[in-house]
Amino acid sequence: MDDIMKMSLEELRREYLQLKSKLEETEKNKSCFYEMYEREKNKFAAFKDAVKSIVVLIE
Repeated sequence: MDDIMKMSLEELRREYLQLKSKLEETEKNKSCFYEMYEREKNKFAAFKDAVKSIVVLIE
């Protein structure tokens, strides 16, 4: 905390922009991973339905 108090306005602004950029990148990655998760979940659900259909046909 003392380090922050000693920083100049320009240094604080630079630090803020870096942190903001990292946050935006993290949010973008989070969104990407969630989309990948949803796709895989849908694939699994489709596979599960296909297996159920095959089991019904076999019975």
